[in-house]
Amino acid sequence: MRSSQSLLCLCATLLLFACQPTNNSSQKNTVNENTLTAAYLSATVYAGSTVYQFMKADGEVFDFTAGNFEEAKIEVPANILEDPEVVDGPPGANPILIAKTFLLHKDEEGEINKISLVPGQEIFDKAILTSYQSAAQYPAHTEYYFQPHFEEEVIRFSIDHDDTNPSIMIPSNLLEDPADLPEDQTMEGPNPLVLGLEYILSYQGDKLAKVQIVPGQFVPAKIVEATYRSAAVYAGKIEYEFRTKDKKSFLVSDGVDEEATIEMPYNMLEDDEDLEGPPGANPEMVGKILELHYDKQNRVHRILNPDRN
Repeated sequence: MRSSQSLLCLCATLLLFACQPTNNSSQKNTVNENTLTAAYLSATVYAGSTVYQFMKADGEVFDFTAGNFEEAKIEVPANILEDPEVVDGPPGANPILIAKTFLLHKDEEGEINKISLVPGQEIFDKAILTSYQSAAQYPAHTEYYFQPHFEEEVIRFSIDHDDTNPSIMIPSNLLEDPADLPEDQTMEGPNPLVLGLEYILSYQGDKLAKVQIVPGQFVPAKIVEATYRSAAVYAGKIEYEFRTKDKKSFLVSDGVDEEATIEMPYNMLEDDEDLEGPPGANPEMVGKILELHYDKQNRVHRILNPDRN
């Protein structure tokens, strides 16, 4: 249990955030069983409630809302959130518990009323939420770079190539596939498919012990760089034209407004406030080389502007 001082600190922090979360169709867990096993992804604290996000074993991500303080009706572990005394602003998910498996208990009406950690899992002394920034391979070792959230200093660590039993457990796909390297290149760099994704760096004492990706993130099957050429808005869809480095043009279609499914920069189109007809491509974006991230079904899932991401 937190001390009364910690509770007062958390209360004061929450009062600074008066907005409430908007309604979400997934706030009620509709699974009929009395319990559900799911991985903990994140938490967002508002003035009167906290939204918890979990992921089922089949990859489905869902969230639900729990009240705070006197509005609390869901029993949760005392350490499910960060300590409000050591963070600026409202606390988020406790990094040592992110990606851990929890048991979500439900009442007779199917509403979640208790969250408990599945026993037997390794819980580290400390964990830091980061994003993967880069890697550099040298003849004797490889260096990895991760950027902690809300901190400027990058975390850097290295692993020797001849270390058959490294003290740091890392994912196997942080580096490029050697088969994709140019003939004149032997040193691997960072895997572009996972750059920028969130990872948990877990520590035993002061020593880094494990690097683990935060589950539930989209990992592209491939990334294509292409120059943005034009856009045409029709009734119910928008077509974006791109051109590859080898001068091949192609179109990417997306829905309009609520029907849009592709994540992309907000300023792909002209500002239509002063336009008489439908907007075209934003002239400030035309000519930029963008990254198109494809899913396993070869569909564009996300478009990124490398200059701003």
